[in-house]
Amino acid sequence: KNNEKLSVVFNNIGVIYKSQEEYFKAITYYEKCLFIQEKIKDKNIGFTTNNIGLVYLSQKERDLPKALEYFKKAKIYLTLS
Repeated sequence: KNNEKLSVVFNNIGVIYKSQEEYFKAITYYEKCLFIQEKIKDKNIGFTTNNIGLVYLSQKERDLPKALEYFKKAKIYLTLS
């Protein structure tokens, strides 16, 4: 239960950093969230992988292959849930 709450906190911090265009920090917190979600098999993994894809897409120097990789993962997770 605590891990689930911690993953929500990490995700929210990632959202804040993305909104401030602090993309490296956003990805760092989304990845912390994703690590916990994978460990506890959280149903929200698809949303987190989508968020990471959006960060890679939002950066000034877009990383389209990386964004696409995370969007594909998100589609798989979201289709399964």
